[in-house]
Amino acid sequence: MGYRMGEAKNVFNKGLLDAGYLIKLLNVNNTKPIMKDSYGDNIWMVTTSDDIVTSANKDLFLYKEDSFYTLKEPKKKKNFIGWLNTGDNKIYQAGDKVKIVYGTHFIAKYKDV
Repeated sequence: MGYRMGEAKNVFNKGLLDAGYLIKLLNVNNTKPIMKDSYGDNIWMVTTSDDIVTSANKDLFLYKEDSFYTLKEPKKKKNFIGWLNTGDNKIYQAGDKVKIVYGTHFIAKYKDV
């Protein structure tokens, strides 16, 4: 089972995760190394629910850590509310700049009609 740190903290705080298991999850042997670019900088995958990522184009979605990602207009604009960042659970608008500090996925959210 995998957790983002925010998720693990929340589950732990609710008493649903044993501290020993949490430490085991954080064991370096259980983690994959962070991707690096040719300069040694950390790079992260940043995608939206509109993106179609393939092995041929995946490099287009890699962003250097601490860089800013500018959210695009969604493919479907009718009833669009905003982009939900699955990392911080906040809604962002097209044109917003989001600082990238980990792999990030944005989901287009729409008003129910």
